[in-house]
Amino acid sequence: MMIALALLRFLARTPWSTAMALIGMALGVTSIVSVHLVSASISSRLDGLVPGALSEYSHYLHRDKLGTADYFALRKQWRAGALPAITQLSPLVDETTTLEGQSVRVLGADLLARPPSAGAKAIPEQFSWNGAWVDQSLKDQLSIPINGIIEAPKGTLLADIATAHDLLGWRPNQLSYVGLVLSDPFAGSIETAEKLLPGFGAGFPSAKPSLDLAPGWQLVSTAEQYPAREFGKSILFNISALGMLALLVAWLLIYQVAVSWLRRLWPVFDRLHVLGVEWQQLRAYFLFSIGLIATLAAALGLVAGWWLASWLLGMAVPEQEINLNLDSWVIFKAAGSALVVCLLGGAWAFHRSQQEVSHSSLPTILTLLLLIAATWCVFQPQTGLAGGFFAIAVLSLAASQTIAPLLIRLKRWASMIRGSYLLRVGVREALWHPAELSVALAGLSLAIATAIGVALMVDSFRVDFSQMLDHRLKYDLIAQGDKTALTTFANINKTATLADRIQVYRNTDIRVNGLSMELDISRMDAFESSRYGYGRSLASNGILLSEQAARSLQLSVGDALTVAGETMTISGMFSAFGDLKPRLIVDDRSPLADALAAQLQVDSVAFKSDRPETLVAALRKQFPALELRLQSDIRRVALKTFDQTFAITTVLITIALLVAAISVYIAVTTMRLNRQTGRQLLNTLGVNRTEQLMMNIALGTGLGLVAIIIALPLGVMFGWILCNVINPRAFGWTIELQLSAEALLRSCTWGMLAAIAAGILQGGDHEEGAFGGR
Repeated sequence: MMIALALLRFLARTPWSTAMALIGMALGVTSIVSVHLVSASISSRLDGLVPGALSEYSHYLHRDKLGTADYFALRKQWRAGALPAITQLSPLVDETTTLEGQSVRVLGADLLARPPSAGAKAIPEQFSWNGAWVDQSLKDQLSIPINGIIEAPKGTLLADIATAHDLLGWRPNQLSYVGLVLSDPFAGSIETAEKLLPGFGAGFPSAKPSLDLAPGWQLVSTAEQYPAREFGKSILFNISALGMLALLVAWLLIYQVAVSWLRRLWPVFDRLHVLGVEWQQLRAYFLFSIGLIATLAAALGLVAGWWLASWLLGMAVPEQEINLNLDSWVIFKAAGSALVVCLLGGAWAFHRSQQEVSHSSLPTILTLLLLIAATWCVFQPQTGLAGGFFAIAVLSLAASQTIAPLLIRLKRWASMIRGSYLLRVGVREALWHPAELSVALAGLSLAIATAIGVALMVDSFRVDFSQMLDHRLKYDLIAQGDKTALTTFANINKTATLADRIQVYRNTDIRVNGLSMELDISRMDAFESSRYGYGRSLASNGILLSEQAARSLQLSVGDALTVAGETMTISGMFSAFGDLKPRLIVDDRSPLADALAAQLQVDSVAFKSDRPETLVAALRKQFPALELRLQSDIRRVALKTFDQTFAITTVLITIALLVAAISVYIAVTTMRLNRQTGRQLLNTLGVNRTEQLMMNIALGTGLGLVAIIIALPLGVMFGWILCNVINPRAFGWTIELQLSAEALLRSCTWGMLAAIAAGILQGGDHEEGAFGGR
């Protein structure tokens, strides 16, 4: 007990290092708490894209012209034990139609086998088997009996299959698809991981099970069935991975603090050990003191994380209500991460303090093996997002192991530094102490490298996005909104307007090989085709695919693709940044357009005019229900949305840089405390405060340069992985990496400023030693 009280007294006598450790750890917790709260809020909205009636299904079976006979044949095969992986299957109807002037998604399920979930709000004394359950938006809009209100996307209606057939006017034996529940031993673990790390499942691609199905069936997962939901989950996984950066740097900070404290405590610990106190007890007391910091950091991080999450959500989705849920998972994650990071960092420092410097080649061999595994993950798409981020983690580990050898090599060249004596001393201090500075520099290098990688990816993405806008925004005015008015628009007499060209866009949702896609149909002459990077008119049997569609279907230019019974030839592919589902484009003269004519709806109408403002004013008078947007407004809003999308990443990287700067400050303070004699000699020689400030700036500059030497190549590799591995696997598109000088300079400048600030700050230089005496 006396030792524990003495350690608490030690913390009180070292306020600067204790405060810096607390702030750094709290920033790390703030990062993961804010990311968790933001991700959980967005994840709940993404889960809402799947109606509750379909949420239990893990896979779906599709088939052309699916009927009850196909379903019963499948069910007979299942009952005979030929499909053991399936634990449940149900026939489903799913189609969008117009009911009483409302666009309604009609879902039909076997309600005798599975009634609506307990979460549905029943309407007393109104139940009818011919009735339906609707979402809140349809409650008072339909004349059919309403049995209750369900949680579902806007415009969703759930009914028994027979009722759904009547509402759609379908034949009694017609079905949309079959819902499956497949046995998965990891389902429970993944569900738990999703609660702890929203978006976790998107990082690990699941292989489709091999089912002994009759020809004609296509098996799709929930991710393929609802690509918009999977798109959002992939974003959450990326943000969660980035949110761990500050926590990793905080771990290095805690290690640095523990090393600093142990160097002052070790003489006392040696005496206590001689008096009979076991090393295990001393370690336990030491970790207890660090655990107190972890507890306080977790509490501070929860409060700060809540505030930061509210601010980030308000910035990312300004028009939506902010709903944050501080549940037990968030508290567990904050407290658990703080304790684990602090205890591991402290235990690592204590262990290394007891050991002699090791020259074993085992760490190098393990790192080489990990690099081989990381290279395999980069070039194997089946490893998913997790494989890409694993490669980034391994590169970070390898880079951190090069810092100490780099400092040793630079130390040999230190004599070549020219300039005033005091400046040379300041720079040499950054190179002469690899054992004390290498861990802190590893954290700073990692933070700078991440900033470089993300900045390169964002700048490259912005260039490609701007080029896409240049291609797509060739029209001066876009009209969207009310379908009836748009249909009238589509038939408007061109000579009666101020437009030089009118382009009508029709679309519908279809399934290709069981995958949900959007089919766009328009007049694809040379001008229109050029908007998608295709240099000539699109042939009647030609089809253009977005990158996402080509990747999902595993097809390329020149391949044949059968859609709705029509065989088309893939003429080209185009970038479609921001599309929530794969997209196909065909000419309005194609046989596919004729085959699906009844399903097509006018989505928008584009106008090209020399006087767009005058055209807008005239059309607003004639069609007040439509939303008219000028090309300049679309570009401005698109680029603003682009910048808002990456605001969260900027905040997270800034937090990591702050934690890294604190870590460097702790390392520099430790180095100064161990070299008080040299500092006192400089004071005796008359070195004034201004000259000492210049020495400290030189020290910080030297540290910053060392960190940048490591961070530059590492950051470029991060950028390449983000552009060519992470983005294609997460969203289906590729980004051409642009080595932007601005991105490199901006990130390195912030890293250098962080290092200089750590060198200048001297608040802890006069802290007392162990228990008050040095």
